[in-house]
Amino acid sequence: ENLDWLDRKIKRLKSLHQPVSKDLFQSVSHKKLRINSLEKDVQNLQAALEELMDRIPQEETAAVASPAKASPGVLSIQEDGVTQDQAELIARIKKSEISDWFEVVPDQERVQIRITLPILFTPGSAVIAQEYDGFLKKVSSFVKGQKVWIVVDGFADPDPIKSKQFPSNFELGATRAANVVHALVAKGVDPAVFKVASTGKYRFPDARPLSDKKAVERYINISILFDRV
Repeated sequence: ENLDWLDRKIKRLKSLHQPVSKDLFQSVSHKKLRINSLEKDVQNLQAALEELMDRIPQEETAAVASPAKASPGVLSIQEDGVTQDQAELIARIKKSEISDWFEVVPDQERVQIRITLPILFTPGSAVIAQEYDGFLKKVSSFVKGQKVWIVVDGFADPDPIKSKQFPSNFELGATRAANVVHALVAKGVDPAVFKVASTGKYRFPDARPLSDKKAVERYINISILFDRV
């Protein structure tokens, strides 16, 4: 809309034989570059979404495709051996607004939820995109007042980085994780419950393998462990 307005403004000035400021042309060029950049981001995110959908088991993919037959949330729950308190906690998680983002992993010791739709970043950046703000608000609202430990892991794509701010991908991954922690703390979560980790572009042996789509490798993982219930 801004670009259209600038185009009309320039045409109007030309039709009146008035001089057109150089700043107007520079603004047009800047907005065109910005639009091209956003279009590339959209393409990368669409490719990332397709890959994430491919990773969902067929039965969950069918549930997403047929929401009328699906149970609330995209959750993988093994409730055998859990206590009554744990079962009640799991039920609250299933009914919460974060259920579409996390899977529940209960055991005899505690209940853990792990993010299933990771927060993604642009290349070489640790800035959290604005579209995740609503999700972070939901997470903070759910965990505030509960006895939890929150582990935030930051990752980078395989491309090397070396700058004053990020000497390596370890610092980049750690900063991504730390920024998510800061965002949650700003929304009222106790800073004492967090642990921040980074493996940069690397993976532990039991972690998922690297993807050929770099957009899905610039991410953070969130794991929330509820204290024994």
